[in-house]
Amino acid sequence: MPGAAAVKAGIAIFAAVAGTAVTMYGQAQAAKAAKGKAAYNAQLNRMDIEQNNRNRAIEKTQDKKRFYLTQEKAANNNMSLDFRFADLESFEYNALLKDYNVAQANTTLEARARGGIYAGNVQAAALKTQMLGTAIGGVGSAAAAGTDTKTGGSLIFN
Repeated sequence: MPGAAAVKAGIAIFAAVAGTAVTMYGQAQAAKAAKGKAAYNAQLNRMDIEQNNRNRAIEKTQDKKRFYLTQEKAANNNMSLDFRFADLESFEYNALLKDYNVAQANTTLEARARGGIYAGNVQAAALKTQMLGTAIGGVGSAAAAGTDTKTGGSLIFN
């Protein structure tokens, strides 16, 4: 019967090695996916930044047109220069405030993009570390499957 035990041990070792390989492959794919997901989300955040900048440029143009129309109307109605100067200060202040708000939003988006990439890299590194643990566990399982529990000797190499 030692031959049957050796066959059973061989099958158990093969199953342990195959299971370990499949698990390690899954962990490698998960690590790759974590990095890919982080990069994709960062790309979306950076696209939002570009869109914010385009929207602000359009808004600036529209604000300037409205301001010039208001100034022209004030000039045609013989409004005082004090009124028009106050309107100019208000216009400039509002423009600076809008620029600041867009810059803050863009800074937040960029930080989110970089943080996401960092988190994806950390997750990928953790999965790669798990792969090492899986490999070590697989070797231990294969070794245990090939060991005679009564004598402690090898079931395959007699």
